[in-house]
Amino acid sequence: MAPIITPKVARSSKLPVGNDHLAALRQANPMLDDVFKQNPGVLKLVERFHANGAVAQPKPTDTKSKVSFEMWTHSKRSGGMSGEPFKETIFVAQSDPTGKSKLDFGGGTLNGKLIGVFRLDQLAFKTAAAAKATTKDKNPVAKEFEPGKFALVSNDNGWEWSDMQVMAQGAPGQNFDITWAILNVDANGQVHGGGWPGGWSGRTTHGTLGKDVHLKMADH
Repeated sequence: MAPIITPKVARSSKLPVGNDHLAALRQANPMLDDVFKQNPGVLKLVERFHANGAVAQPKPTDTKSKVSFEMWTHSKRSGGMSGEPFKETIFVAQSDPTGKSKLDFGGGTLNGKLIGVFRLDQLAFKTAAAAKATTKDKNPVAKEFEPGKFALVSNDNGWEWSDMQVMAQGAPGQNFDITWAILNVDANGQVHGGGWPGGWSGRTTHGTLGKDVHLKMADH
């Protein structure tokens, strides 16, 4: 895949710890600062999105829906994931009712506002037993790729992970879409390809605020 180039942003990579404009992202991922420390380029992208009004800023009165995804990703053997050992970044967006907001990665987009940022290895299981408990396969295989981090080997040579969870927020009864992309981001905030919604169906789900949503493992 040809590189998707994101324009460089002249912003400091200093961690904005405590800044309210990242509160929704920290709510979704308490380990968010670990993502930024491991890859300052991710912070540059997030700050650019915030400057464009594309990072969610929930209100205390908003109605909430817990949204969770059962997660599968490619492996080198299944035709992708050149960034193993699992340092790719997942960006999650909630649709904007006005239709105006989008996350522009410089070649690919997500419609809506950013509500979650994760590094893939943060979705690892803590034990092999925990990974194997999520499947009905007779002889499941779990791989420990770092101490205390396990992924389940899927029957098509991909990887299965613990559920990813975010919070959709807004007006009660409002319909929403949640989409996510898994991307290779360099230290300068440039994106070099990845997986987008529209390919694997497990990257998109829908709901109504006030009702939780759980997307089961999609075919892959």
